[in-house]
Amino acid sequence: MDELRRRARHPRNNATDAERHLWQHLRNHLLAGHRFRRQMPLAGYIADFACPALKPVIELDGGQHTEHAAYDARRTEMLQAHGYRVLRYWNDDALVRTAAVLEDILRAIEQINCPPPQPSPALRAREGVRPLPFAEGEGGGLGRGSFNPAGHQQRMKILVTGGGGFLGQALCRGLVERGHEVLSFNRGHYPALAALGVGQIRGDLADVNAVHHAAAGVDAVFHNAAKAGAWGSYDSYFDANVAGTRNVLEACRAHDVGKLVYTSTPSVTHRATHPVEGLGADEVPYGEDFQAPYAATKAIAEQEVLAANGPQLATVALRPRLIWGPGDQQLVPRLAERARQGRLRFVGDGLNKVDTTYIDNAAQAHFDAFEHLAPGAACAGKAYFISNGEPLPMRELLNKLLAAVGAPAVEKSISFKAAYRIGAVCEKTWPLLRLRGEPPMTRFLAEQLCTPHWYSMEPARRDFGYVPRVSIAEGLRRLAAAC
Repeated sequence: MDELRRRARHPRNNATDAERHLWQHLRNHLLAGHRFRRQMPLAGYIADFACPALKPVIELDGGQHTEHAAYDARRTEMLQAHGYRVLRYWNDDALVRTAAVLEDILRAIEQINCPPPQPSPALRAREGVRPLPFAEGEGGGLGRGSFNPAGHQQRMKILVTGGGGFLGQALCRGLVERGHEVLSFNRGHYPALAALGVGQIRGDLADVNAVHHAAAGVDAVFHNAAKAGAWGSYDSYFDANVAGTRNVLEACRAHDVGKLVYTSTPSVTHRATHPVEGLGADEVPYGEDFQAPYAATKAIAEQEVLAANGPQLATVALRPRLIWGPGDQQLVPRLAERARQGRLRFVGDGLNKVDTTYIDNAAQAHFDAFEHLAPGAACAGKAYFISNGEPLPMRELLNKLLAAVGAPAVEKSISFKAAYRIGAVCEKTWPLLRLRGEPPMTRFLAEQLCTPHWYSMEPARRDFGYVPRVSIAEGLRRLAAAC
């Protein structure tokens, strides 16, 4: 038992999104006063959740469990032999249909206390609760099955472009947990994806034949890959962001792919120092006279994705703002490095409010949009800003992020005019002298850093139910714990 308790620490400290989400409703006697424990050693196994007093066991399963029916049957038989009643739910239902899952658990607890003469299968079917293929026990009573993903979202074969990146890995992980078969189209090979059971296809977005090969036989595409950053030739950005997206759209049409979720950026609305404060995507026009090829090419690509929406291919574009969190190898690490070197400054007074997006929320927005996306759906053919919905002054936000990773706070600032002039000089000097890497400042970056950019989440909530689940405070706690 001591060894089992030791082994239980790993899944407890590395809980899935579904486990973390459901635990928030079970912990501290929140469910009708019942005391639950997570990752509890029982009968030689580690149960996801258990209520020792009444002996219900709650197990959350991803799609991989359908391939281990015999193991799950043995596990269930052993737990039942020790007096426990096992309730199984798909990860997707714990995340998306939480209220119905909790009602089902409560109903099962009531039956443990006072078993009814006959269950109500009609009620369960109406709520989407159906037995798993490996449901245990006889009679099909309540609490002896699970939500069937087909009752909410069919198991699909899904292609994620750029699955090896920060957001891409979160998308792949979440889709696997929701029971889908996932492929990733990458330029390299990623062991982290292999560990998730994600198939990997290597290729370049600009290679139309490679994109067609990747899209063959899939039901949906999350087009997340892009060339990002504030520096590089226009042609390199165009090839990846515009030509690559056109290849994805062509492949979707050729292979009868029904859904395309496109990862865009709020930068498509960038207009010098014009602020965006509390508005939705339908209230903000596309930008003009872009000072950076990234924003310019993403704007072209987004408009072509939305124009492709129709009866055969439903499309939606999401614009997450500044994604951060554990696993980020770009944004916060680079800021922290500059802060430690004393090379980080605010542009302006740092009081301009800005939105950001914790990684789990960015991924969740994609899953929510995907669940609701269909021809004629409210979100089809539209773009949405995505963030935590907690705008903070740039000075406060940056220093909180730096504190979470143990980097020194930033106090110094530089005026916008000075930063803009330095950016203009850098843009001319870097190619002239053939300097490596990105310049420390560009005109686009100077404009971005001093301008208020925060958005309304109401359109995303209204059209596909997006509600940020991880606050900035909780995200910072998780970021600090991961360092």
